[in-house]
Amino acid sequence: MITCPWCGTSYLEFLPSCRKCGGPLPPEPKEDERQESVPTPPPPPRTISNSYGLKLMMTDGWFIGAAIIGFIGGVFTIVGIVLTVLVITAFVGIPFLLLGLGMFGGGVGVVAWRYGKTQKILEVMRNGFSTEGRIVSVEMNTMVQVNGRNPWTITYEFPSSNGSLQGSVSTLNTPSLRPDQRVCVLYLPQTPEHNVLYPHP
Repeated sequence: MITCPWCGTSYLEFLPSCRKCGGPLPPEPKEDERQESVPTPPPPPRTISNSYGLKLMMTDGWFIGAAIIGFIGGVFTIVGIVLTVLVITAFVGIPFLLLGLGMFGGGVGVVAWRYGKTQKILEVMRNGFSTEGRIVSVEMNTMVQVNGRNPWTITYEFPSSNGSLQGSVSTLNTPSLRPDQRVCVLYLPQTPEHNVLYPHP
């Protein structure tokens, strides 16, 4: 059985790319390679579908929260405009309009920020060099809930030309990683601060 390292979909036979997310699939390991080892990605450039970026954003708590706030802000803005145009209720409409514009602007700003982060993750997945790292910590954030689930923060470290660096990733999926476990990290050689775990949790 072959499991997609990008989205976790399993296949009984080898395919060049995942049907669900478009990510490249690794060849099925030989019998003597089936022991627990650090996964090795195919060489860059790797084919990663843009739809996988959408999946990453749909599991990002910041993106989900900002989208909801932006939507509510849009509704407040429309109501504020309607109330302001009706001069009789302008004193109510203007506060609605200002509050709506603030919420809408803030929501759109955070959505744009998270979209940029997702595009950078996809760039690292497509063109990043691989190195072996290790998990530093795996912690659940009990202060935040998204759709009834608490996000997990996975912190890892890896060697680079700039010395040992740390990275972290948040996910709503319950991770199977544990502290001190060896992992594969992808990073951009020019800017190693842009890095991701492989496979992305």
